[in-house]
Formats: sequence, C-alpha cells, structure tokens
Amino acid sequence: QSRWRQNGQFTLAKIGSDTDWSQAAGDGNGFLLLKKDGSLWTWGTHEYSRNDPGTIPNKLRLDRAEPPARFGGRDTFAEVLSSRGDAYARKNDGTVWRWTGWKDTNYICTLTRDTNLDNQWLNFAVRAHEYDYSFLGVKTNGDLFLGENFAPKFKSRFRMFQFGQGEKWGVAAFETYSRIWAIRNDGTLWQWPTLWEVMDNPQIKPVQLGTRSAWVAVTGNGTGLALAADGSLWAWDQPSRHIWLAPSRRPVYMGNIFGER
Repeated sequence: QSRWRQNGQFTLAKIGSDTDWSQAAGDGNGFLLLKKDGSLWTWGTHEYSRNDPGTIPNKLRLDRAEPPARFGGRDTFAEVLSSRGDAYARKNDGTVWRWTGWKDTNYICTLTRDTNLDNQWLNFAVRAHEYDYSFLGVKTNGDLFLGENFAPKFKSRFRMFQFGQGEKWGVAAFETYSRIWAIRNDGTLWQWPTLWEVMDNPQIKPVQLGTRSAWVAVTGNGTGLALAADGSLWAWDQPSRHIWLAPSRRPVYMGNIFGER
C-alpha cells in the first residue's frame, strides 16, 4: 500500500454507471471492456513512465476520476481476454487484435491487429511469455489449432499446428507449461500432454477425462477445471497438490454454481 501511496485498506469502488458489461480483460495497468452489444471500451489508460515512479499516483487518480470510454467506432467484438502484459480482443469478423500498453518505457495504449492470429475462431486463448506467446484456438468449423510465436533475439517467428483431427471441438483451454483440454461437440472432455509435446507430434492422441458427456466449459489454472451442464464444478490433475502421485484422469467434484449438486 505504501508503494502506491494508498492510505488505509483497499476497497471496492464502482467504475462508471453502466450495467451491461459482459467481459473484462486487463493488461496489468488498464482494461479492455466488452459490452453485451459488442462494443469495446477501455478504462485505466492514462499514461505514465517506468522511469518516473512519481507519475503512477497521478495515473491512478486520473483513472479513478473517469468512467470507461468507448473505443473505436461501430466495430463489434465477440470476446476479450488477457495474458501477462497484453490484452486481446476478437472482432465478429474473426480478426484478433492485441492491446499493448507499452512503447519503450512509457505506458501508451494501442490496439493493433495480430495478423498471425486472424481467422474464423469460435474461441481462443493466449498465454504470453516475456517476449513471445502461445495460442490455442477452436475454429468455427470445429478444428483445433495450437500456435507459438517464438521471438529469439526479438525476431518473431510464428508457427501454427492443427491437432485433434477427425473430431469437431467446441471449446478448449491450456496452461503455458501444462496440459491442453478441449470439449468435443458430443460434450465429452479430453486432455493432451503439454503443448510442447503436441507441437512435436500433432498426431498425438488425447485421453478422455471421466465418463460424462455434458461438459460446457473448461479452463486451466495450475490444475484443470470444468463446468458441467447441471452446474457442477469439477477439478483434476493433482487437485490435492500431492505431486508424487500420478495425475488423475477422473474429475473430482468441487461444488455447484447453482448452490446444489
């Protein structure tokens, strides 16, 4: 708190007066916000300098004093997401835009089209490293792709791999140094090894997790986490953190978002 010159406890404060937000994605300093009508908004975008810490409190004061601002014109977006220092937005036309807040040592927000990721994506996920990023996407036709943007000595080299061929997929998730998960269109849940193994061998076969066929959402946060159609939430892959045990392929019940099992 002393670092940010904050007196007392941090408290929640409402940002603006609108109530029709659907998603938010932060880059660590500001946010991309998506409304239900597909319009893109930004908040927390005032500039500051890494070389002058004294500019940070002023940025925070200005950010708090202003409501979110509409970004762009009539363009409509389907989703926003974030990873490490960047946020991303996908337009309804399938193009993917990368929102970065840095130019040299100054925080200056820009939204730039990432032509590496442009395509007709049903959904996608990005995991950023310091100078590159990994990408996972499900196309509108159900095909599953993994991409990696290598940046040796700041010279980017993007490669894309298709895997899970012969099946149609609905949603997928992954962790940078962990496994890949995807829900097939029949509602079953599947797991691949690490993304590095998939890139070495895109033909590698996944294994099914559990026997359910009504999964609707999946995410990764150290361990896998999936949501079933009945509202039950399940985890797997060392949920006990006992790393000496072999990871389980059987999801473990965690609770129900509707308040009952």
